[in-house]
Amino acid sequence: GRTIGVYGANPVVFPPSTFPADPHLPWVHWRDLPSAYGPVWLMFSSALSAAAGESLTAAVLWYRIAGLTLHLAVAGMLYRLLRARRDASVLPTTLFYAWNPLVLLEVVANAHNDVLVALFAVLLVGAATERRWLSAAFFGACAVMVKPFAVVLLPGVARHLVRRTRRRSGLKRLAAA
Repeated sequence: GRTIGVYGANPVVFPPSTFPADPHLPWVHWRDLPSAYGPVWLMFSSALSAAAGESLTAAVLWYRIAGLTLHLAVAGMLYRLLRARRDASVLPTTLFYAWNPLVLLEVVANAHNDVLVALFAVLLVGAATERRWLSAAFFGACAVMVKPFAVVLLPGVARHLVRRTRRRSGLKRLAAA
């Protein structure tokens, strides 16, 4: 985030060690590696890092606040999705995710960016459930542009799209998505 937000450089090209005077560099364990994250995360983290300025404490707080906010958004979208399905276990299922200690530690305490992938995944499932295929494809693409591993979500959506629509229109929608 600092590479873009503070230095205006591309973190895919310039690793953190390019900026040896950066006060946060001693805390970076991957200082000689360019970023493996996608553009959605890089832009988001750029804003967080720019807001934090030079303060390491502010950076930690901004990333944790963002993690908590995204976590609550995932829980809210999960609740909405389950409620739309008239699932009897809406509240227990939502709380199982929202209060899961592993999720809370990774997402809030460690400020890990997988929660943004989770948000896009829940949005993708919601859009696919409502047969909004272009929206589902958009959310899938956004998930991949946070972390490339999210590409594993897309074959399931494509299969769902083809199976839930007539053969010919399913292939057209798949091609459009």
